[in-house]
Amino acid sequence: MSAVLNYENEIKTKRMEIEIERMTKKVASQDNENNEENEIKIQEMEEKIDKMVMEQAKLNEKIKTLEDAKTDLGKLVEQVKNLEEKIVGIDDKENKRFDAFYEESQTNFNNLQKTNSEYSKRIDIIEDKIISSDYYYKLRLRLYKKIDEYNKYMLGKFF
Repeated sequence: MSAVLNYENEIKTKRMEIEIERMTKKVASQDNENNEENEIKIQEMEEKIDKMVMEQAKLNEKIKTLEDAKTDLGKLVEQVKNLEEKIVGIDDKENKRFDAFYEESQTNFNNLQKTNSEYSKRIDIIEDKIISSDYYYKLRLRLYKKIDEYNKYMLGKFF
């Protein structure tokens, strides 16, 4: 079976070779007539190819520039992410510091309020004792005497 296939392939190959020879002879005769036209077309095509190559080179350069820009942008994005992480870390530290300062200030304020309240109570107690004692009356009497002396002094200056 393989021998038959090989033989058929050989026949097909020979037929193709014969057909190629016929085509070559036809093309050769036509080529002589159209040789100048073909050369002009070839030159035009070469010019177009050169232009296309130049455009392709420009496009390749633009692609390279865009790839570089993409790389730079990726690096910039990474730097921004790192910076944002650092800012968040700094904010956290500052917030913790502020929170600690606020808590300490609040504690101090509360302590001052308690102390002030205690002193107010003590002053109230002392005032109550002074008012209820004879000392208060003695102080009032001395105060009235001083006021009277002052008034006499002032009246003596003008009259």
